[in-house]
Amino acid sequence: MSDKSGGSTKQNMSKSAPVESKGPRKIKALPSRPVNNIRDNTFWYSDGNIVIQAGVKLFKLHASRLQRFCVYFKEMVDLDGGDAKRIEACPVHNVPQGATAEGFKAVLYVVEVPFETFTSKLTLPGIIAMLEAAHLLSCNSALHVAKRRLATVWDPHPVPARPDPENVIPYTSTIATIHRAGDYNLFSIEKRAFYELLSSENYWQAYFHTNRESIDLSAYDRERLLHARDVLGRWWREFVLTPPEATQRGNPATGRTKCKWCTYKVTTERERVWRLFIIGKGDLEHGALDPLRYNLVDLRRQDLLNEWWCMDCLRNKENAWKAKTVEWWGY
Repeated sequence: MSDKSGGSTKQNMSKSAPVESKGPRKIKALPSRPVNNIRDNTFWYSDGNIVIQAGVKLFKLHASRLQRFCVYFKEMVDLDGGDAKRIEACPVHNVPQGATAEGFKAVLYVVEVPFETFTSKLTLPGIIAMLEAAHLLSCNSALHVAKRRLATVWDPHPVPARPDPENVIPYTSTIATIHRAGDYNLFSIEKRAFYELLSSENYWQAYFHTNRESIDLSAYDRERLLHARDVLGRWWREFVLTPPEATQRGNPATGRTKCKWCTYKVTTERERVWRLFIIGKGDLEHGALDPLRYNLVDLRRQDLLNEWWCMDCLRNKENAWKAKTVEWWGY
């Protein structure tokens, strides 16, 4: 997006500070701890020869397969266990610190039963856990799948689609997505997640009415979100207060249109009636909160027809909005 006042909103929303590409993290397995462990129902193989502990979950697996797909296990010096705790004669090792049981199990689906990986559903927090675990384990196949799954939550198409009201994503999960997308150079997903945050009522409630320092975003990211919100809101208000373009402009000297069906023929009259409607219905401010998805004509079509605006003029306004959303998104 290009801020017509001189700034660059596209740059602000779509790019973070440069992030160095991360290589495999050299993290030693933590020593096993005596806890009330739970054996996983799916990944507990009777012929397995190694037990992996993730939190309180235990997974009995084949060491050779783990080493084949995960650099972390391939580089582990003492995979046979040595003096490690044993369960069913198998050495017990922990996942790297930071990998959760949910994330590790999602990685195992990719390694062990890849078909189910593509038919199963994961929540956004689950996908993020998978992404983090795959990175910590240096499992490229799972990392690739996790990135693709993240893209399915918010496709990186130019203009965001209207969110599913039955599947509202908490803004805290959106922030986590921003962090992970920045970590792994998923810039199109990062930009999309920023817009979801920008249009989140709950995020702005937290920003304006709580201690904003408690929000898990850098001051820089919070400020660029606020800037982008202001710019998009200004562009929306300028657009929505302009009445629909008449199908036929008519004579500019008289200020009259040749639109056959609209009651309002004079330009000044069209502006006055249109603005009163937009302000009175609250669309001036409501649309500014989500300008890329607030389809005014679709929402108010019958009311506008009742106000004697013709279908052709409303179609012109809707098409103009669609063109603006592409421009505003930055393409």
